[in-house]
Amino acid sequence: MNILHKIFSLKLKTTTPLPLAWMAELCKIDDISALELTTRKLADALKHNLFQDIQNLEALFYIDEKTHSIVERITQHFMCNENNDEDIKTRISNAAYLYHCQLFLAYDESSKNCMPSNKGIQHIVLSRALRNATQIIKWQHHAQHHEPANFWSKITSIFKIAEQLSLLNAKIQSYSEQEPISLTSAYIQVCMLGSLKHSNFKLQQIEMVNRLLNAWTSKISIDTTYDAEQHLFYIDTAANTPARPTTNFRTANSQRYWCFEDVNSKIDLYMLNILNNISPEPLMMKEWGTSEYVLKTLVALRAEWSLGITNRTKVMLSR
Repeated sequence: MNILHKIFSLKLKTTTPLPLAWMAELCKIDDISALELTTRKLADALKHNLFQDIQNLEALFYIDEKTHSIVERITQHFMCNENNDEDIKTRISNAAYLYHCQLFLAYDESSKNCMPSNKGIQHIVLSRALRNATQIIKWQHHAQHHEPANFWSKITSIFKIAEQLSLLNAKIQSYSEQEPISLTSAYIQVCMLGSLKHSNFKLQQIEMVNRLLNAWTSKISIDTTYDAEQHLFYIDTAANTPARPTTNFRTANSQRYWCFEDVNSKIDLYMLNILNNISPEPLMMKEWGTSEYVLKTLVALRAEWSLGITNRTKVMLSR
């Protein structure tokens, strides 16, 4: 990425440099152990406040780039092998969850110290923070860990920085293999996944939902003024909570709102296509399993994200 090349070319001096000698060990150990080692090193750096020194951002990017492919391999293996030994599954989910937690906290800390004048650097820091927050939500459903302290307040703080710097709408590519998305879309994604906290979805289902959100939230805007006819969800930037439905609530200046009906309509259309044996779009790939499995997931999702299943959906399911 051009931004990273610019950062690396600066040859910045740091008062307390982040040690990187340990990274030579990553190629000598298995993937899970590599993530566990990286997690310990990031946690130690956070403990010593090394990410308060913005000059260590170059080292953080370097660590992230070197370990990103490792966590992607582990994630793919987990998704494709539901019948793995339970001990292995537990170790993988714990390793991935804790790794993303430490990266999120590192980027969150760095975001507070980035130079506001360098919006390019700030943009990618905020984007990666939200991307790792999304992974925390995804893995939490399986790892069964408590989320980091003040997790949603930290996510909202990242959103508010982006809002203040007018970075919400420009699209950015967090990692080389991912499609560019806006910080608005990334924020809505993590908040809506967070609203599923008490669902019984498997990790594979959460990943499916995450991809749907990634594709279907690109045109959704976040508004500061509530419209009862349009807005179905809101976030309170003064509270430590994910997205909540706009039912039985009082408006406040700290709240942000968005319309979600377009997403619910697309879910309805997918369900209708499955029931009519119409091949769904490429987005709904075979990796999600049988059409019955996908339909079950979409029905549960529709119930979670609306005021209840609509009459049209009930008719569809009764056929």
